[in-house]
Order: sequence, then structure tokens, then C-alpha cells
Amino acid sequence: MSRIFEALQQSVFELERSEAAKPASPGKLSELMTRMAEESPGLQSAPVLSISSAEDKRLVAISDRLSLGAEKIRILSGRLKHIQQQRSVKKLLITSTIRGEGKTTIAANLAVVLGQQKVKTLLIDGDLHQPALGEFFGASSRPGLSDWWRQQQQISNFLCRVDDLPLWFLPAGSPLDQPLTMLHSPEIAQLIATMSGWFDWVIIDSPPLAPLADASTWGTIADSILLVTRQRVTPKKLLQQNIASLEKAKILGVVLNEADSTEHRYYLDYYKRSSNRTLRAVPKGRK
Repeated sequence: MSRIFEALQQSVFELERSEAAKPASPGKLSELMTRMAEESPGLQSAPVLSISSAEDKRLVAISDRLSLGAEKIRILSGRLKHIQQQRSVKKLLITSTIRGEGKTTIAANLAVVLGQQKVKTLLIDGDLHQPALGEFFGASSRPGLSDWWRQQQQISNFLCRVDDLPLWFLPAGSPLDQPLTMLHSPEIAQLIATMSGWFDWVIIDSPPLAPLADASTWGTIADSILLVTRQRVTPKKLLQQNIASLEKAKILGVVLNEADSTEHRYYLDYYKRSSNRTLRAVPKGRK
């Protein structure tokens, strides 16, 4: 995380269901909506995850709050909140072109920063093939979205809350043979739509766009998309193809990870000088 994130502005890229799965009837969806509307007060009773120690050093929003990486995430959160003031967006999909570009790290840190800014946020691990968000929060073995899909229990039974923050986490859950069956269902679309009424932001971490169809399906459920790329890693042509496959009106911008920049040295020098001035201003005998 040393070279970190370069958030590009919105103008940079101005850019089945399975045969075995039967569509839900209007009556069933109506019942689901009614039941979920009654669940929202139960959010406060969700199990608590403690991340104060932040053993995963990739979670720089906790482990290294004065780092350039954490500052870049705060800048990104500010830009997203500004966009939200201009447009009616709330359900944000974070994805990438291929594996290894840092989308999950961005999603986890962005959700924590929003929580630190007192923004009520839900973070969803939407990667049902190789879920990784649980590693950041010590929740890898917890049931989640896929288990809700199988059991149709209250969704609040599968949510966790991050200690001391208005941040909730929905794990991916146990593996599914055919995740697209679930993602294409009207129940999932209704679930996300209903939960978006409980939160200021719903952040969904999905698999990469290549080679799976999951991210494109999540893109139809979300109302906004943020693409994560990594310098010298992301194939340019594949990135262009993936951008063309998405609904352009939903693409808010691109995060360039591990960008070459001289900012790191200047940022550290700034904080060193600022820290020295603070120490000189403290009267003797006080700490």
C-alpha cells in the first residue's frame, strides 16, 4: 500500500437467470418487502466485529491513518459524496478488470473511512467465487448473502456491525454452485433496493469483470460503478472492452492503484513538519 491510490475525477471516463430458478411471484416479493421493512430497527442488534487493532495492514484507514494511502481514500470518499449530492446514487459497485488490482482493499478502506465520517454504510462481499472481504474484518467463516438466499431468514441475521462505527458488513456466505442463479433473481434485486433505504451508501465488492459474468450482473443492480486498475498490471485493451460492456451513465470514475507519484515524499515531509510544530506548541509538563 506504499504507492497507493490515484483517484481520477468523474470526467476521466465520460464515458441466466438459471432455468431451474423460478421467478418470484408479485405476492412473494410483496411479502419480502413487508418483512424487510420491519427488520431495519434490528440493525443495532447485529453481532459486533472489532477492528480497532487492524491486524490486516491493508486496512490503512485503521492501521495507518496518517499515511498517504489513507488520505487518498478520504479524498475518494469526498468526491463520491460530492457526486451523491449532484446525482441520486447510493448503491456503489467496486470492481476491476482482472484479479490483483486492489478492488477489495479499496472497498474495505472506503467503507471504513465513510464510517469514520459518520456516514451510515453497508459493505457487501459480492464475490461469491473467491470472497476476501471477511479477511479484513475477521469474519471469513460467518454466514452471509448466499445463506440468506438459501434459508430466506431475516437478512439482519446475517449482518455484522463494525465496532464504534456506523458500518455494517454482509459476508458472501457459503459457496454456491451457480451464483448467477441467485444474482439474477428478483429477490436479490429487491433485497439490495430495500437495504439501500437503510443506509447512506451500499458498497458492493464484486469479482473482476474478466472472465466472470457476476460483475456485469451486479452492475445492473447497482446505480453507480467505480473501476479499480493497477499501474503496469491492468491490460489496456481489456479495460477498454470492459468499460464498453458497462452502462456508461453508471461509471463514476476510475481508481489508479500503485501509481507512480512524488506525492508520497512530500506528504510524509508535510506531516513530519506538522508534528514537530505540534510538539513545540505543547507546554512543558504536558503530553
